[in-house]
Amino acid sequence: MKQITAKIKLWNVMEEATKGIKNTRILELDAIVDTGSTSLVIPKNIASKLKLKKYKKKVDVQYADGRKEQRELVRGVVLEVMGRQSIFDAVIELKTVQRRQPRR
Repeated sequence: MKQITAKIKLWNVMEEATKGIKNTRILELDAIVDTGSTSLVIPKNIASKLKLKKYKKKVDVQYADGRKEQRELVRGVVLEVMGRQSIFDAVIELKTVQRRQPRR
């Protein structure tokens, strides 16, 4: 099965509101698109870089392999894909993003 990816931008809507878009940290990433997912999921290290505010309660998540876990939820993530943007809550995945080395 082929993996679908997309170039995205992420930033913290609260930082944008207080500092303005020109002074807001915007992360540009190649993201994996999971067509079966019902929530935005971002790695913990990305949430930390964006200084996103966490909700007090954790949420229940279920993975494609049937596993069930509890994860933290953050708010105020602006996601831009193909020039369109919206604000989301996001589930925090514990794995960190690792840059892949290009195949030679």
